[in-house]
Amino acid sequence: MTPAQTIGILGGTFNPVHIGHLRLATAVAEALRLKHVDLMPCAVPPHKADSGLLSFEMRVSLLQGALETPPNAAPSDARLQVSTLEGELPHPSYTWNLITEWRKRHTSESPMFILGGEDFMHLDTWHRGLELPNITNFVVVPRCQADEETFRATIGRHWPKAVITEPDENNLLSAAITDETSCLYLPLPHLDISASLLRAKWLLGESIRYLTPDPVIDILDTYKEDVRLCWR
Repeated sequence: MTPAQTIGILGGTFNPVHIGHLRLATAVAEALRLKHVDLMPCAVPPHKADSGLLSFEMRVSLLQGALETPPNAAPSDARLQVSTLEGELPHPSYTWNLITEWRKRHTSESPMFILGGEDFMHLDTWHRGLELPNITNFVVVPRCQADEETFRATIGRHWPKAVITEPDENNLLSAAITDETSCLYLPLPHLDISASLLRAKWLLGESIRYLTPDPVIDILDTYKEDVRLCWR
């Protein structure tokens, strides 16, 4: 697997997308020299109630707006892209189904699934979660208290036969789960921004500028009645 053949996948509800999502995807793409990162909004999340969740179409629009090139700005380098693949798959939205279908459509490329340390800890609660390293590489980033020690403990608990390679000059830790796939630990800074924070501030009429790109704010304001009914 060469960097040019590797595409990152960052899933989530993106309810709404914020700069934490965008910085994470960009930083991973830069650190691992990925071809690009697909931002994949979840259609029907199995772990979260759908109340308060904007429609799939709206969340896709927000993501597309977030990646718009502002007037008079340099052209985008296309490092981040929006994928609507989840919207084509059966519900609920399971990562196993997503990666399986993605691989069918990208036979010459390899997936690199991006997730936070807390989610990685709880892969055993996901649909076929512990089998996911059979079909995708992972890059895990620290979040809250889920640090390198947590990553090592999770590898040992779920895949005791995995071989862990000590951090390289870029502090990248690698655990070989199978002969073909690895789980990487990438110690990136975490921006303490959440979609729930943006929702709360927006509902209160407070500014969310600089927490999400301006086109996202414009779309939310354009459809404010529908958004308010959903988020209230």
